[in-house]
Amino acid sequence: MSRGDKNGGGRMLVDMVKDPFENINILNEKPELQKKMAKLWNDWNAKNEPNKYLPAGAYQKARLNFYEDLRKKLDEAAAKEKLLVID
Repeated sequence: MSRGDKNGGGRMLVDMVKDPFENINILNEKPELQKKMAKLWNDWNAKNEPNKYLPAGAYQKARLNFYEDLRKKLDEAAAKEKLLVID
């Protein structure tokens, strides 16, 4: 089960054996399985400790900033290089 949006809805359930490319959402065909899997997930997740170090949103923002800064530095370094001209 994932939070995709193929074939409508915010969650997906796919048969990985029959549909390894995850194109067909069978969530509406198997509501009992969805409920069972959601319960298993929620029970498991309730035992986990929250991430105290860097929440996902903050991590994603820091990661994005890192790569934007890296791209700027690489672009600046490339702009200083002379073009290679082959005669």
